[in-house]
Amino acid sequence: MTRNEQSIPRVAILGAGMIAHRHVTHWKHTGAQVVAVADVNTEVLQAFADKHGIEYRHTDYHAILEAGGAGAVDIVDICTPPWLHASMAIDALRAGKHVLCEKPFALSSAEAEQMAAAADHAGKVLACRQGDTRLGRPARTVREVVRSGVLGDVYFMRLVVRSLYRPGIEYNPGAAWFLDRSKAGGGTLYDWGVYDLDLLFGIFGPLDVAEVMALTFRGVDRPRLETPYDVEEHAAAMLKLRDGRSIFWERAWATHLPPENRWDFYGTLAGASFVAHNEVYRVDMNLRLTRYAPATPVELPTPPLAPPGPDVYEDFLSAVAGERPPAVSGREAAAMLRIIETVYASAELGRAVPIPAPVPSAP
Repeated sequence: MTRNEQSIPRVAILGAGMIAHRHVTHWKHTGAQVVAVADVNTEVLQAFADKHGIEYRHTDYHAILEAGGAGAVDIVDICTPPWLHASMAIDALRAGKHVLCEKPFALSSAEAEQMAAAADHAGKVLACRQGDTRLGRPARTVREVVRSGVLGDVYFMRLVVRSLYRPGIEYNPGAAWFLDRSKAGGGTLYDWGVYDLDLLFGIFGPLDVAEVMALTFRGVDRPRLETPYDVEEHAAAMLKLRDGRSIFWERAWATHLPPENRWDFYGTLAGASFVAHNEVYRVDMNLRLTRYAPATPVELPTPPLAPPGPDVYEDFLSAVAGERPPAVSGREAAAMLRIIETVYASAELGRAVPIPAPVPSAP
């Protein structure tokens, strides 16, 4: 069934926190109807529903999944903290709903695989909202640069993104769960690192990582908190891919240095350097292509920005209509979490940790 042949999609939002407001706005831009919302906090729930004109409001999300008639929905959009994602997604899929889920997708790759299996069994679309990274103009532009061959073979990548805030402390201090690994899954890598991996997957396709050597840190201070603080605020890793390429990856919420945001791709014919996630930071992408020459690198012409793709909500509706797979499927989200889990394992063990090669699918 194509989009034109479908009735107007009806969406329910689970979780009425800060990020959910953005979701409602995007859904409305697609033409979908947000008809229901659930949140355990009655005051937050009512204020959210009143602001966005949402009729059906519940403190128990199961009421949304069971609703028929005017209260029935086609899509469940999960905007709750990560420790609730897997159970809510699986319940929604079993109830016959398509599911879009905020990042981080789950507390572990194992949970993400369970979510993907539930989607397969239900025959419904399951996707992660972080897919807007690869759908943006920067990712599409760099992908075309790589595919054009101007860089030759990309053999090494240096990814550095350091910020100056920590969720749950300086940013969104009411969400202290960001600092609790049992609720958030991890720190800066789970919170923002998934966007880095999504950008890489969007440029090169899924990365087949063979081995990880990594360190993680909490180095800024030790704030006095009433909640656990056992996640990393700074991480550095070397990823060795099975095809011979290597990636140095540094990601931080906070350090005692100025922010930095620069990605460098080293190719056999030329290099590319750019600001990653520039649309989020509202700065110029500053794409540079250079070629080796003694003393002074030669600047190469840069292409115009690629045309924008659909946003992740339009992309999701296209997947629901059967037009194409979603930008980030449940299993691809699981693959990214598996890489991050290996970073953590390497940091804890103090040595390189291999990732087994994927088992080929049966013909």
